[in-house]
Amino acid sequence: MLECQSFPLHSPSIIIMFLVSTRTNKRHSAMTNRITYAIALLGVILTVHLWILKGRGFDQGCLGFSDAAAHSTSSECSEVVNSDAGRFLGVDNIILGFLFYVLVGALSLWRAFSNNSLRKLLSNGLFGLVSVGFLMSLYFVYTMVFTLNATCPLCITSAVFISTLFALQVFGMLRARDTVNGSVELVMKELGLFAMLSFFAGALLVADTFFVNQVGVLNLTQQPQVDAVRALAASVLEDRIDGQYLKAMAPCSYAADVEPIAGFETLLSSGAPFVGNSYSPVTVLEVFDPNCPHCKRLHPIMQSIVNKYKDRVAFYFEPFPLWPYSVQQIEAIWLAARENKAFEMIDTQFARQRHEGMTRDQISDIAAEIGLDLPAFESGLREGTFRKQILQFKEHLREVGIHSAPKLLINGRLVGSKGQTLTESCIGKLLDHELAKS
Repeated sequence: MLECQSFPLHSPSIIIMFLVSTRTNKRHSAMTNRITYAIALLGVILTVHLWILKGRGFDQGCLGFSDAAAHSTSSECSEVVNSDAGRFLGVDNIILGFLFYVLVGALSLWRAFSNNSLRKLLSNGLFGLVSVGFLMSLYFVYTMVFTLNATCPLCITSAVFISTLFALQVFGMLRARDTVNGSVELVMKELGLFAMLSFFAGALLVADTFFVNQVGVLNLTQQPQVDAVRALAASVLEDRIDGQYLKAMAPCSYAADVEPIAGFETLLSSGAPFVGNSYSPVTVLEVFDPNCPHCKRLHPIMQSIVNKYKDRVAFYFEPFPLWPYSVQQIEAIWLAARENKAFEMIDTQFARQRHEGMTRDQISDIAAEIGLDLPAFESGLREGTFRKQILQFKEHLREVGIHSAPKLLINGRLVGSKGQTLTESCIGKLLDHELAKS
């Protein structure tokens, strides 16, 4: 049996004297070590914050402190964190980032109160860890900017943190010379400093976890009339949405860097919600999640588009579960489709959209309200009649490059999702163009 016999734990003075006798502070590395610890704490807060926002579907904007509708980058953040680039060896990069910052903080704290020989070993280990993190962050930023063509401000902030950590470690390795002997007073001062940093970081973490995740953030600076003003502005600009003033910002177009999906027809499930002209040469596919706030905002736009073009265009609506709790709601949509009431189920789910999805009882309530055969519906939901099909379709979408929602495809071509592109005016212009070609 292993036992701890180095020194008696009931003697705090011995612990302090051990720290003093074995510790030699590096004049230059002491400050870099404190900054390293502080950045590691900020990184932990940032990754937890990003994990919360991912779980909420970035319904409070890309930074989490405003309405997602006010920021065109919200859907980009969702696309980045849900893409293949957002995972490494099957593990979410947010989790890897959290573990990275925790380990960096632990090593820097350990290094601050170690003797010379151990400090050198810890410094080398910290340098190696940060170097790996720096290379991975460079690769991730490159992929995000040049492959996904999307921007996640929080991901970029994390890359800045890691770059700073790398610079600090290089600086510390170069200036790790002049030393001064420690004292009881210096040790206690250093302990107090690290304890203070940890306390404030913990308070921020608790506040972020409770307020952002449980309560949510409202933009309190807006006046009640803001929604009316925005609606008026949208109405005035609708006919000019791709005109000379906005064309340079977000022209009505397909995603420039995405090739048309080969075998587009394989994405059209026979039992999926469908409306329109099945013989049309123009086919529209919308990929959505009933718990996605961006999908909810696109929903009334698509309803208007369908009403206008249903005699000339075929519209398919394929649910795509972004979160595990969305699966049973999508099962409900497929079950409702068997009774030709899929759209009633979709409309009601969007109307009652809530963070972390619906319970089975709430889904059953909707089924009863829209007039489904409740015993058959609940039996299908309980037995997971469509679960395997839903998960297989999700993997199929990921294989063709679709990792987030909403996504809109016209004859296999992805409609641009930035700025003003996903509006009734722009989508209508693209459909008119396709109809004119055919």
